[in-house]
Amino acid sequence: KEITKSSSSAFDYRLDFNTLDGLTQYHAYSEIQDGVLVLTADEPNKNGAYDPGVILENLNLQAKNCDKLVVRMKRDVLPNVDPNKSRNERLQVYFQTNNELSFSGDRVIYFNLKDLGGEDVLTNWFEIEIPLSVHERWTDEITKIRFDTTDNNGVYYIDHILFRKDAENKNEKW
Repeated sequence: KEITKSSSSAFDYRLDFNTLDGLTQYHAYSEIQDGVLVLTADEPNKNGAYDPGVILENLNLQAKNCDKLVVRMKRDVLPNVDPNKSRNERLQVYFQTNNELSFSGDRVIYFNLKDLGGEDVLTNWFEIEIPLSVHERWTDEITKIRFDTTDNNGVYYIDHILFRKDAENKNEKW
């Protein structure tokens, strides 16, 4: 884990991947290749959906210091169980706090990859910014994040994950 600060932000907490320590794969196989976390979807569930992701453990970040999550990633598409079914291109970010110790559907933030463009965009490196502070329960100390890539079969490459607070954000809800 490397902490960096830039002039455009009040706070940056960047996770680079040199080891699998502090990470738990979720319905995926994982490895590190040249500093990139590689997640490969494991078997589909009984409904034929995949759910690959990774859990970031022991974060202990103050929610007030992180108003967005920035992820640099790409993916290789593999066939789903039903190739005629439309692909779910929605990322999900679940979070736990020091007061809420489990992942739950009421503590999840969604990001639709379709907003970035077509399939060819997603197979090249791209960066997304997921707003966190818009969620009413993004408070207290964030202890864990579960980053679910999409519900599709594939290989997902994550270069880095960055928790950021913009310098101009004066949100005082915390």
